[in-house]
Amino acid sequence: MAEKIIGTIGKKDIKNVHKDKSYKVWVHLLERCYSSHKLKERNAYLDCVVCEEWKTYSNFKKWFDEHYIEGWQIDKDLFSNGTKIYSPQTCCYLPAILNNALTYSHRERHCLLTTGVRVKHGRFYAAIKRYYKTKHLGVFDTIEEAINAYQVAKFKYITEITEQYKDKLEPRVYEFIISKYKI
Repeated sequence: MAEKIIGTIGKKDIKNVHKDKSYKVWVHLLERCYSSHKLKERNAYLDCVVCEEWKTYSNFKKWFDEHYIEGWQIDKDLFSNGTKIYSPQTCCYLPAILNNALTYSHRERHCLLTTGVRVKHGRFYAAIKRYYKTKHLGVFDTIEEAINAYQVAKFKYITEITEQYKDKLEPRVYEFIISKYKI
């Protein structure tokens, strides 16, 4: 499967790289964007693309070698404004806990009203995921109160994690997150 994508979409211009971490990540990006099999498994990657520059392995490898941090995840969403493109301008590496905090969990995405807010017996329940555990924020009479409680808690959590990784994050990543999620 990967060889077919590399043959039609990607250009592997360096030999003997099959064991390199950068090569594995590059192949995974191409598969997640262009493999019909992978797209059926995870429709969240529909409409995702890899920029022309990164379709050539040596270009991706150069960026990867300058940015990769062991155990962190490549993220395209922070700087992409919804365009779903993997590129040097839109990608960065984030610790998994921060990447998860910045995106909505599968369960949160399927809420009836809004992320982190559920309705039961005419009351509104707010909760967030903090350090992979659910933290209940309270029960509210109005949806506006519940949404506000969720947003304040979520912003504080994102800021807290960002501060923990301040010294390891790229300056542009740190500054963007702190400015966007400042309360």
